[in-house]
Order: sequence, then C-alpha cells, then structure tokens
Amino acid sequence: MGAWLELESNQKDIVRRISAQKSLSMPDFSHTSAIEEAECDLKYGYHDVKQVSSNPSHWKKSQRWGQKPFTFLLNDYEKLMVYLFTELFQKTLDHSEGRSSENNSILHKIKSIWESVLPHRELVIEAGRVKTKMSGGNSGLYNASDMSDGERVVFYLIGQCLTAGNNSILVIDEPELHIHKSIHSKLWSKLESEREDCLFVYITHDLDFAAQKSSAEKIWVKSYDGTNWVWSTLPEFEDLPEDLVLEVLGARSSVIFVEGTPNSFDLQLYSLFYSNYLVLPKGSCENVIQVVKGLNESGLINDKNVFGIVDRDRRVSAEISNLGKHNIFVLDVAEVENLFILPELIKLACETLEYKYEEKQAEIALKIIESLKGELDVQISKRTSSEIRHRLLSFNDKSNGLYKIKTSYTDVINGIDVDSIYSDVAKEFDEAIASKHYLDILKLYNRKSLLTFVGEVLGLKKGEYTNLITRLSKGKKKADVISALNDYLPNI
Repeated sequence: MGAWLELESNQKDIVRRISAQKSLSMPDFSHTSAIEEAECDLKYGYHDVKQVSSNPSHWKKSQRWGQKPFTFLLNDYEKLMVYLFTELFQKTLDHSEGRSSENNSILHKIKSIWESVLPHRELVIEAGRVKTKMSGGNSGLYNASDMSDGERVVFYLIGQCLTAGNNSILVIDEPELHIHKSIHSKLWSKLESEREDCLFVYITHDLDFAAQKSSAEKIWVKSYDGTNWVWSTLPEFEDLPEDLVLEVLGARSSVIFVEGTPNSFDLQLYSLFYSNYLVLPKGSCENVIQVVKGLNESGLINDKNVFGIVDRDRRVSAEISNLGKHNIFVLDVAEVENLFILPELIKLACETLEYKYEEKQAEIALKIIESLKGELDVQISKRTSSEIRHRLLSFNDKSNGLYKIKTSYTDVINGIDVDSIYSDVAKEFDEAIASKHYLDILKLYNRKSLLTFVGEVLGLKKGEYTNLITRLSKGKKKADVISALNDYLPNI
C-alpha cells in the first residue's frame, strides 16, 4: 500500500515513503554538491534535475527503487547525508553573505530532536561528518557510523521527515522497526510536532502504537489479493479499548476471551485446547462478559467469531443459559483451577511420578470432601446468595410511576423463597457429599486452595503440580492432556 501511495496515487508527487526495507549503513564522511542536485538525488535516486523533471515517477521507480518498489532494499543513507551537509553549507553561506538572518540548518534540528529522544548521547557535527559521545562527557568520541542500529535509524527517520518538502505526505512503513518501545512514541510525537504541515501515514502491525494515536483516523486493511485491497475505516468506540478492538480485527482466527492475566497458568491450558483460536486473557469475568458482548454487538466483527469462557462461580442455570446467547460459555467446574484436579489429569501426573493412581485419587477426593464438610454452611450460603442476587436482577428498572415500580419490586420479592432456595442448594451439596461423586463436587466447590491438596498427596511443593501438568501439555503427553480436557471445556 505504501508503494501504491508513492507511485500511483493522485497525491504521488508529494509523497515521501520511508520503507521498512532499508540499509542503515551510515557513511563515515560526506561531501557536498549543488543543493538542487542533492535534493533531487535524495528524492528520486538520481541527481540530474533536468532529466528527472521530465518524468519524476519514472526516475523514482527506476533509480530510487530499482524497478522493484515493493521489495527493493532502499540504500539512501549516503544521499541523505550529502543533502544534509549541502543544506548546512548553503545555510552557512547565505548567513555569512548576509542573504539570510537565520542559520538554523536541518542537521542542527536533527541533532536537537535526536538528543531529546536519546538523552544519554550527544551528536557532534564536524566538517563532512557526524560524531557522537556520551552526553556531558568530553571523551569517547566516535563516528556516528559506529552507532547502534537504533541510534542510526532514529537519525535516519528524523532526517527523512525533516528533509521532505512542505505539505508532504509522509508514509512510514513499520515505524516501530529497530526502535525500542521506550522511545517509540516519543520520537514520532516530536516529528509530528516538528512537521505539522505534513500528513503522517503509518503502516504498522504494532497494535499498541496504533492505539496510542488516539486522534488519528484508523484504517484496517483486511486483505490484499495482489491487485486490490479490502479495507475499512474504524469508528470510535466508547465502551471498548481501541487496542483490544485492533487486536481482534487483526487476528487471523476467531477469538476466545478468558479470565486471568497473560501469566496465568490456566491460560496455557486454554491455548493448548483451543489451538485454532486466539486466546486472550481479560482479567475478571465481568470484563470478559462486557468485552464479548461489546465486540459482538459492534457490527465490526463479521469475518470471525468472538467467544468468552468464564468460571461457573455459583451461577444458576438461567444465568448460564443467558450468557450462552451471547457466545459466553461457562466451565463445567466451579472455577478454572478445578480443571487441574480433574481425575484424568491427576492420573497423568501419577503415571509420570510412578504412583498408583487409584490410591492417590481416593486420597485426594477424601481431602477435598472433608474440606467441603468443614465449610459446608459457608458454601451453601454463598450459593444461596448468588441465586437470590440473580433473581433480584429480574426487577424491571424501566417501570414508570410509583405504582408500577412498587408492583415490579413486590413481584420480584414475592418470587424469592429464601427457605426453599437454601433447602434446594443444601440438598444438592448433601447428595454430592453422600455419593462422594468427585465431579459433582468439583462443579459445586469454589475454593482455589483445592490444588494444594493434590500437591500434598503427590509430595509436591506449592506450584509444582500445575507446573508438572503444564510441562506434560508441552511434551509427549500433549494429546493426553487435550483428551482429558475434552469432556469439561466448552465445545466451541
């Protein structure tokens, strides 16, 4: 797209494209030439102003881009330096001859911006060359050509932007390349401020960078078949983070949002099982629900599906059913940590550690059941409260007038039989305990510390059991781990 803007678009005469494929070889020394020739050579790749003016696009394509504008390795650092020193020489002459009251060259502007972005270094401008040293020091002076890739690319990018003509369109392909994230945004913000007359067009895969440009118009390029692009402009979103929207739009597969953080060990299980999806952690269950609903209702996501998976967390059947209507699925266990203590995964761990599975599983189940008995009233009470809270949500908050509001309130309250709810929940727990049905208990029992019982029985320290399952999922037991999860994770 950048090449098309530069060579084919209606604005091609004012486009300066900074390619991602470029040489960062900075010359040790630079000569000067006629200012018109130096500018022509930098812009079109050829110095003869008269010849170039007859067909600028031809010379730009053949000389600047070697007839391969999409793939050619741009090698114009020397041309940039020649122009900068020529412009410096011209400004100095104009000032000394009294033709200009100012002597502010582009090279000195580059020095100022470069040092503000990289404050630990200082540029020293000499006749025909640029050197650098530690900021504030008098020793350690060396040629700028020996700078790091990052330091040289910052100089190059500043130079390209500052040498572009007035009111240019600056097309920057992969603006993040070779630049550390800590200075990335600062550099481009300074250049945008310095060249307020120019339009900056960034072609990037860096979603964080794109999202930081909060006031910029975003264009999503969906596909390119070698001839045509399929693209659309992105509207503003009030309730959804823009970086999240960009990440989903840029994904090549459908997306599943889950609870947790990027470092959550359960995320690795989700990513393993849903290997054909992009699995993204989104913190709390409320965040997952909000994001999935928001994206699916936005009307933007037409070429892929967006799903969510949340913990059961004492949710009642009606709530689970309602979430399903929004592509949000609920785990078949109380919380994601309980996936790790499924019988099938415990069996894999026992086989690896050379324990008798039946004995260890029975011991683990007994510990979990005894733990549940010890806090049975707490678990029943929390489950009952969750049921009551869900029923209270049925209150019609759109009722108008005192009478209708009171009627809606009374209907909700009268429909909640606390004694009956508590009794039904207690019965469910009692039956699971009496039958010692391990899977029913994992579905009902909300307690993140259940994992510690498995570690104790298997003689493992805190965290070692989950690490073991994670290692098995990445090794020869990968298929077995996937098979173990198959009956418990939503079939999406």
